[in-house]
Amino acid sequence: MSVKISVIVPIYNREKYLKECLDSVLSQTLKNIEVICINDGSTDNSQKILEGYQGKDNRIRLFYQENQGAAKARNIGLNIAKGEFIAFMDSDDKYPSNNTLKNMYDNAVNNNVVICGGSMHFLTADGVPRNNRDELNYFKQSGLMEYKNVQCNGGFTRFIYSLDFLNLNNIRFPDYQWGEDPVFLVKVMVCAKVFYALTENTYYYRKGHNYYEFDFQQINDAVRCWTDNLMISKAEKLKFLHTNCLKELNEILKLHLLSSLQQGNVELRELLVKVANCVDVDLLIDYKLGILLNPISDYFMSDYTIIEISKFRELVKSNRYSGYYIYSTSRAAEKTYDIFVEYNIEEKVLGFVDDELELQHNSFLGKPVFNYNMCSHNKDYIFILNRFCLEAKDKLNQDKMCYVVLNI
Repeated sequence: MSVKISVIVPIYNREKYLKECLDSVLSQTLKNIEVICINDGSTDNSQKILEGYQGKDNRIRLFYQENQGAAKARNIGLNIAKGEFIAFMDSDDKYPSNNTLKNMYDNAVNNNVVICGGSMHFLTADGVPRNNRDELNYFKQSGLMEYKNVQCNGGFTRFIYSLDFLNLNNIRFPDYQWGEDPVFLVKVMVCAKVFYALTENTYYYRKGHNYYEFDFQQINDAVRCWTDNLMISKAEKLKFLHTNCLKELNEILKLHLLSSLQQGNVELRELLVKVANCVDVDLLIDYKLGILLNPISDYFMSDYTIIEISKFRELVKSNRYSGYYIYSTSRAAEKTYDIFVEYNIEEKVLGFVDDELELQHNSFLGKPVFNYNMCSHNKDYIFILNRFCLEAKDKLNQDKMCYVVLNI
């Protein structure tokens, strides 16, 4: 009997939830499945539980590796899988119904697609379905969907994937300790372009039972994940995904990144500069580049983020701000002004800022020169700093003004 779905389950110290997980998989009405369990170096009773289940059901294929992370475990599963389709299950989660795999498989085959999946619903730590749902992981209607109209980057376990398609396109999980699954999902969705969506819940995801303390490697890999998806969304012109990646990086990991920097994570500083320079401001939806860079500057860099001239040109061309103040009357300020002249929009420059002045100076390059307190604090204006006037950022942060630091 041919294997229709290979269910890949990486396990690391999940003795508390593992039986519930395996019961959920093995009780599926689609019987011709294989369950590839990769014990990722567990130190609890997970191995004993796995061996007990393997003795009762020969559909379980059990493998062991020294602790290397879920990405490597899943890739091992992909390399040895025999199924027509692949499903991924985390060892503390479960399927909502005994018909889940059958429904996904039948719809994938009947609609001739390489990806099929439904909605993800969250459970409490005790396994009780939560009342609220995450709209980003929920489909309101069933049918063929183009990925460009969805642009999700989370909930990869709610789908099944054609193994031939993954192999043909050489799609595997990046070797990250954290954040490998959003990169996998975006890559496969962009490659497939279409998938079949189901409104039913196809995955139960448990939350609230884990406490994470990220080490430097995990933190840096998380930033690499968002960088990868920023680059993909930039190349594919996926506005929602591009914007959402920045929001997640900016809002969700703020505290982790700050702590890691304070503990001496030097590589993270370089990775965050790379993130800032991956941004395509023309793809941002109601999310201004300056607003992004300020929190990176304050919380992540504990210093400042520099953008290159090429990125600044994109910002100027985007017309996202109605006015600009250029800090200082130095040669660097003059070179900044030349960029506006280059695009014939020098009227956007409201003036130059010199904090040593108590009153308005005559002019510089034909524009007025102000003390900062005399500048308009309109949120549609942005201040342009260079590395020689960074003392100004404290006032700008206090007033919650948008600013960028230009590498000039």
